[in-house]
Amino acid sequence: MSTIPIRSDVLSRTRPVLCGLDVVRTHIPPAWRQGWVGVLTNRAAVTWDGVDCSTALRRAGVRRMILLTPEHGWSAQVPPGVPVPDQGMADGEVPVYSLYGPRREPPEEVMARLSHVVVDLPDVGARYYTYASTLFYLMRAAARWGIPVTVLDRPNPVTGVHVEGPMRRPAFRSFVSLAPVPVRHGLTLGELALLLNEEEEVGCALDVVPAQGWRREMWWDATGLPWVPPSPNMPDPLTALVYLGTCLFEGTDFSEGRGTPAPFRLVGAPWVDGEAWARRLEACRLPGVTFRPARFVPSASKHAHRVCEG
Repeated sequence: MSTIPIRSDVLSRTRPVLCGLDVVRTHIPPAWRQGWVGVLTNRAAVTWDGVDCSTALRRAGVRRMILLTPEHGWSAQVPPGVPVPDQGMADGEVPVYSLYGPRREPPEEVMARLSHVVVDLPDVGARYYTYASTLFYLMRAAARWGIPVTVLDRPNPVTGVHVEGPMRRPAFRSFVSLAPVPVRHGLTLGELALLLNEEEEVGCALDVVPAQGWRREMWWDATGLPWVPPSPNMPDPLTALVYLGTCLFEGTDFSEGRGTPAPFRLVGAPWVDGEAWARRLEACRLPGVTFRPARFVPSASKHAHRVCEG
């Protein structure tokens, strides 16, 4: 785990949790200031006061950076499943290479320049969120090149104590379901990295800087940290919770609410009787949840521009 000193003095009642990025920006390792650092991140990875990872590291003295981006790109707003091209320069200063497109690993000429890899990505606590898969492939490349990796960890927004759903079967291992964990795994991205490094025998020189002040039973709103959508259809922490179940509708011909103001909170199709379905679900008397009939028209994705009920 982390060798970065802990700054308990910067925690406060209004800021009960610091993510790994907050911790290291006041204690940047000297090696990060000397060599080229590859940073796997996007604009949703911010400090407690809203500064994105790239900017925070640059202000802290990390001058030679190459940005690496996952699905949804540097902006975190590219639509799901759309290949992301290299961007040239982020903010006109830092080269950006996509790891979600024709390749899953940085090109050899990039790896040959790097002395360290830093990872700071906001995860949502679901096995099928692809950021952990991108991290896995980057760790595997770093292991081959002998480059150490540091994960700047963040809280799991749906807590680190609840675990739900089946394990991923070996035959169904894929980029969207890579880690051998349940659907709701209860781990942080740093913990997933440690697990993958061990279970997949990656052999990466891996360090994790944990979030300070985070307790596993905390929901996101208890952390005091800002929520920046980590992908286009993840507008708030509640969506991260329902996503654990309603994202399973992606494997059907039902709309899961993409292209509406309430992705993953709306599920339906043009041939569904919303009133009847809601009554059947309400009859199940599931604790803590209410079902209401809905009528919506997705502007994108499945059944775009068609009236759906659900």
